[in-house]
Amino acid sequence: MGIRMLFASMLCAGATMLPPALHATPPARAEARAGVVSGRVTDARSGEPLVGVAVSVVGTQQGATTGNDGTYRIAGLAAGAHTITARRIGYAPITRTVTVSDNATATVDFALQSSAVGLEQLVITGTAGNQTRAAQGAVISTVDASDVVQKAPVSTVTDVLQGRVAGVNVSSASGTVGTAPRISIRGATSISLSNAPLVFVDGVRISSGSRQVVGGYHNLEGLGGQAVTALNDINPDDIESVEVVKGPAAATLYGADASAGVIQIITKKGRLGSHRFAQNLTTEYNQVQPNFTPTTLYATCAASAVAAAGGLCSGKTAGTVVSDNPLVRGNVFDDGYLGQLEYNGRGGGDNFG
Repeated sequence: MGIRMLFASMLCAGATMLPPALHATPPARAEARAGVVSGRVTDARSGEPLVGVAVSVVGTQQGATTGNDGTYRIAGLAAGAHTITARRIGYAPITRTVTVSDNATATVDFALQSSAVGLEQLVITGTAGNQTRAAQGAVISTVDASDVVQKAPVSTVTDVLQGRVAGVNVSSASGTVGTAPRISIRGATSISLSNAPLVFVDGVRISSGSRQVVGGYHNLEGLGGQAVTALNDINPDDIESVEVVKGPAAATLYGADASAGVIQIITKKGRLGSHRFAQNLTTEYNQVQPNFTPTTLYATCAASAVAAAGGLCSGKTAGTVVSDNPLVRGNVFDDGYLGQLEYNGRGGGDNFG
């Protein structure tokens, strides 16, 4: 009695009872309509499997990346023709067309040819934004300072530029160590204004002209009356490269002050993901011994000097010749010692540089 009343109420509500098989058939049928594309990507020359190749279906968001064995698998494709593309840096991309059937696996293998990727050189400037070297109207020369330091005995930045960049002339004002050299790019550009080029270190402008050195209570222009420059404060071992922008065209990037040219110094920096740490330890010791004798001074004793108490003429007669060498007596010139210890390191990891 209870079963018949339940069945009658279901008919009154308009419920339709279907066989269980009808409810299970649509999901199973949808799964059967999904196709699969798989294959293997290798190097065309060596035949070795390639890892990290991006294999994608053109026009869709579906794709896969090859594993250590070079294989890939893309599932859930609708039946029909699809265009498959394989890409990897350093190799020319390949595109192929494959037809996928319901509940079937299509095999598409790729053999990639190695191809060098040409990247445009960038110029580091003091202005905002990036600019490629090809789009730069000025003539730019680059010196690999790291290579120069390893092959040549250089001690200053000007030594790196000397004789290595066409059109750049570096001349010393004198033979005194530490004096500021004269740097000119393509000769003189002005009669009354400065002919010195602008100098930038990692995009920051520095004063490369002569400067005064405070010595005791007097302002001396360097050693022996010679001028010094801030360029001598930069260690060549810390420089990665030096770029020289020649001619008045540099004014388009750096302003009117750059009419004589620009020197851009790029220092060494650790790079992310390099997984390489380089260290350099330099030590130097030198001793300078004086190989001369200061000149001895001679004088004739005057009557006033003889009468004065003390002195070389004390107790002597007027007209007596006396001699003295105060530099030797005061031990003014002594042995000179020079010591230097330098350490620098460069490298990086996945999260630091």
